[in-house]
Amino acid sequence: MAAACTLSDISSNEQVVEEAKRGTPGADEDSNSTPAASASLWEVGCRLRPLVLLMGLLALQSGVLAPSVIYVSTSFFAGTGSNCSANPSSEACKRGAAELAYWKGILKAVTISISWISAVAFGSLSDRIGRRPLYRIKALLSGLPVAMLTLHEFGGVSFWGYLVVDTIVDSFEIGGVYVATAADLVTEPSLRAAAFATLMGSLLVMRGVVLLISLVPGRVALMMAIAATGMVILYVEAVLPETGKLSAASGASRRTRCAKQARRAACVLLRNSFVFRTAIIIAASWFALSGVRVLIVPISTGYLGVTKNQGIGLAFVTGASMFLGTAMTKPLTGLCGETRALRFSLLAAVLYPIAVASSRSLGPLAVFSFVLSGPMIIMMPVVAAMKSNLFGEDEQGLVQGALTSIRVVASALAEFFFGWLYRHTTDRGEAPHDAVWVPLLTGSTLFAVALLIALGLPHKLPAPPRPPQPPKSQTQSSESSPSCNEDAEVGARGK
Repeated sequence: MAAACTLSDISSNEQVVEEAKRGTPGADEDSNSTPAASASLWEVGCRLRPLVLLMGLLALQSGVLAPSVIYVSTSFFAGTGSNCSANPSSEACKRGAAELAYWKGILKAVTISISWISAVAFGSLSDRIGRRPLYRIKALLSGLPVAMLTLHEFGGVSFWGYLVVDTIVDSFEIGGVYVATAADLVTEPSLRAAAFATLMGSLLVMRGVVLLISLVPGRVALMMAIAATGMVILYVEAVLPETGKLSAASGASRRTRCAKQARRAACVLLRNSFVFRTAIIIAASWFALSGVRVLIVPISTGYLGVTKNQGIGLAFVTGASMFLGTAMTKPLTGLCGETRALRFSLLAAVLYPIAVASSRSLGPLAVFSFVLSGPMIIMMPVVAAMKSNLFGEDEQGLVQGALTSIRVVASALAEFFFGWLYRHTTDRGEAPHDAVWVPLLTGSTLFAVALLIALGLPHKLPAPPRPPQPPKSQTQSSESSPSCNEDAEVGARGK
């Protein structure tokens, strides 16, 4: 019988976690209940509610400031006296948008030197000490950029302080821990694509609400972000449950240094051809996606003259399309399979940069964004589910950390490369509109490479390796120097 998500259930997060660790009621073959594979999106969402609430608070904290930060930073690089919120298409603001894209790329390149290894290390660490300690640290760090923006707004501190602090906080990368937590709460492989899509859909809805809230004046939004920071810290400390499946044996075998964790992550990604090719798809698509995201801001503000309120409207339209895309994920993967769904998503991604380059006003850009953003977003939960289903429960943190590391590296390199490319090809925003075709076509080409690799993937995922467990004495003797084969054995035991 399908379980309803009642108010009493929501107040009992520990019960949710215990149900997830035991397995969803109804999944047992001897039970007369509904099979887990037929669970509705609402039931999946009920299991994910501890994580959804946390991500909602984080979305409020950062999202309510995002539209204002874009124009504050553009005005800063445009020079003293510039107001790019009121006049984004002025010559000074065009130069400011190009400079912002360039310097953001440099700062992201700095972030990559730390975050690519922190993603792996923290993902694996969460398998040993639990997810919650890392959420605590992230909650505290997330308040630092808000504090620096407050000092800039009310104390006259240079905006460089905000940019530097934000770069440092971004280096503490725990994106893989979020995905691993979702895998903790939804253990059935057949439901994980729907679970990740539900998580993304919930986040998009919350971001849409936050976008409407962000229409308030900038200083009011700043006060709301400060309040949200306190709520995030309170929720993590007092409410968020621990979801990691910890054991003394697995913890003892994973007390290795960061270099060994990186080696284990590399072994995991090279476990078989399917995993390796999927990792390449992630790298190429995230490189292109991050690059196109960098280009959208200077193109829309500098060439199309999009104001702050219009930008919020465009983000709302794009978010609505992405929400529909996450809602389509479960029926699409059920009908076509995960591999075909991935190909469909990548095809939409190939077309999107071309559509952006051909847009000469806000109207066409909004239409193209609504039509193509939804299909594009499908690749994210599908790839996350593919990777999660190929590894054991006690490897989820390591695997998702490794994937996050790939995403971080690709994103940082893309922001640096595309920021430089846009600045060069547009002559710092002073060249005609046709100059944007070069960087956008570069992004489309990278998506096409990912699509070609996806066309070679089999329709059916390979079975995870299941070698026999080694003798206890052999396991103990090999703890100090884990090998790729031992990593495979850990994954098999998790399955």
